[in-house]
Amino acid sequence: MGISKRTTYSICRRVENGNSVERQVGSGRPARKMSQKKREALVNQSHGKFGVSLRKIGPKFKIDKKYVSNILKENNVKLATRKFAPKYSEKQKLEQKRKLRHLSESAFSPQMELK
Repeated sequence: MGISKRTTYSICRRVENGNSVERQVGSGRPARKMSQKKREALVNQSHGKFGVSLRKIGPKFKIDKKYVSNILKENNVKLATRKFAPKYSEKQKLEQKRKLRHLSESAFSPQMELK
């Protein structure tokens, strides 16, 4: 079944003594990998800045990007992604086509002589 004898006997002993078999709150290893001071530094470094990458923040603090994400979620920090503007508006595109047509007609016209 995949359960060791020691675990089975330990559970039986707990039941015989009248203790609970359920996991108690606070038992086990604490999930803190970073001190509170470092967590605040991480939050301050990424709060309100555009284009901050979890992949770049993680190695600075020697933690995984998923853990960075969890810390930021706990502190209600949403990373803002950089918004890129379009290179040209529709009006600019039409103007470029007109100018290019004019340039090509003047440059490659048969009246033009090469010297």
